[in-house]
Amino acid sequence: MSDHPWVVPKVLKQVRMWVHPEGQVLASIYLVAKQPGETPTELPIELLNQSTPFLPCQCHAGELRFYNKNALVRLEYESEEERSSTANTVLKGEFGLMDGSVFSGEIRKNLPPESRRLLDYLNLDNDRFIRIFTDDSAVALINKAYIVRATLMD
Repeated sequence: MSDHPWVVPKVLKQVRMWVHPEGQVLASIYLVAKQPGETPTELPIELLNQSTPFLPCQCHAGELRFYNKNALVRLEYESEEERSSTANTVLKGEFGLMDGSVFSGEIRKNLPPESRRLLDYLNLDNDRFIRIFTDDSAVALINKAYIVRATLMD
């Protein structure tokens, strides 16, 4: 099946999602890979920030669901590879969401000098989700539409 030029190899990545109003959903998302079963070449943040409005997920017992990204409050997963990556900008912050949850962690991203403040980063129009590295070794992707407040931390 992967020998066909129109087939894009994908691998599954286990995640925890919070969807409004459904709540927590345990699922796997499909990430692009060079070959099936290999390490993905696509990061979850890249997938969520694509302009496509729906996110395909494999849920309970292989059930395929399509979630609207506008309803996706946040998505969490483990990734040692992403946590060990370096960037020219590290912003430590606290983020309060509409559902009352609060996240503290670091934003690590390569940004131009004129966009290295937290406010500048949050106001980037092209990204719907931000990536935060939390203290408990998780990576959280948070929908900016659900952020009520953001505070810069030292």
